[in-house]
Amino acid sequence: MTSLRTLIGRLSIAATLFAASLGAHAQNLNSPLGVAVDASSNIYVANLFGGITVYGPNFSKKTVISQGVNAPASVAIGADGTVYVANNGGNSITEYSAGTFAQESLTIPVSQPTQILVGAYGEIYVVQANGTVSMFDPIGDVRSEITSIDTETLALNQKIAQFYVANPGSNPPAFEYEAFTIDVAANVSGFEAGAPYTNFLPTRAAANPKTGVTWITDFTNVHVLQENAVGNVVVKITPASAPYGIALDTNKQRLLVTEPEANQVEVFSLSTLKRVGLLK
Repeated sequence: MTSLRTLIGRLSIAATLFAASLGAHAQNLNSPLGVAVDASSNIYVANLFGGITVYGPNFSKKTVISQGVNAPASVAIGADGTVYVANNGGNSITEYSAGTFAQESLTIPVSQPTQILVGAYGEIYVVQANGTVSMFDPIGDVRSEITSIDTETLALNQKIAQFYVANPGSNPPAFEYEAFTIDVAANVSGFEAGAPYTNFLPTRAAANPKTGVTWITDFTNVHVLQENAVGNVVVKITPASAPYGIALDTNKQRLLVTEPEANQVEVFSLSTLKRVGLLK
């Protein structure tokens, strides 16, 4: 599994050269890691060496969110359109208002966050580089936490935060699917172990709560995989470059995949699995 720390090392020199070559095109994507889609199919891309680039539903560039952003690894959108950014370089979660993208007062201190998701109740899930998966309530207080987890891959399916956990004791390392179950009202969390997998190295995941299908990027093997509701995993897409972040647009039936080494985001149709867009 390619950790974010390892990937940052690989990207930093390339990003310096890329930025120097941009000139007047300095607003282009630069090592895009995270991607999210709001209810209107607007697209938000977290550039590790830049801000949050916002595109309209038809892929036209709208703006770049930069205030308070520091090496963003992930971005998430709340039900009300609020934008949440995981600042890996700033050790924080920052919040931006829907539409205007003005920075709000909420700032949550965390340790090198690698991924952020927002649930149906406004709860905020954060994966941190220190092996902690935390759930915060909408005002930023910790409601539940699991520590010492070797994971950076999290997918949210209603009340269940699904993730993949490395098992370094085996050779080659296996990856076991487990579920981090949280009852928001009762503030209860726990594990639900699933079948071990050895045929893929998960990087990021996105779940469709309506179908139970989870899409998974495999940066190492340059694959996008699909896990169905009963746990079967198959390769569905081989993207143009190693895939990292992933998001579902259920309104337009699209799958978005970030490719940081190519400084681009590919957009695929969920029905045909063919590319229908490219963000640069």
